[in-house]
Amino acid sequence: MKRSQRLAGGEVRAANASRAVEKAIQEIRSEEMGEAVMALATRLFLIYRSITGEGVRQTLEILGETVALNVQSVPVGYPAFDWTVPRE
Repeated sequence: MKRSQRLAGGEVRAANASRAVEKAIQEIRSEEMGEAVMALATRLFLIYRSITGEGVRQTLEILGETVALNVQSVPVGYPAFDWTVPRE
């Protein structure tokens, strides 16, 4: 076997090994992501949410642990387009 063939064969094996490692890493990440999403859904599921109120604030606080949110409060009676903010 020629030296160039041996080198090419080794490079192919290294590339295949690299792909296998990358695939394993992606599977681990997918598994971790699935577990993280399930944990988040479990935390959020039992919170009672209405259009306004404490449940919405709790939900936004929990979601804010994962993504950047800019939460703003408005007073009761505040006009918002064709809607007015109700009492809680």
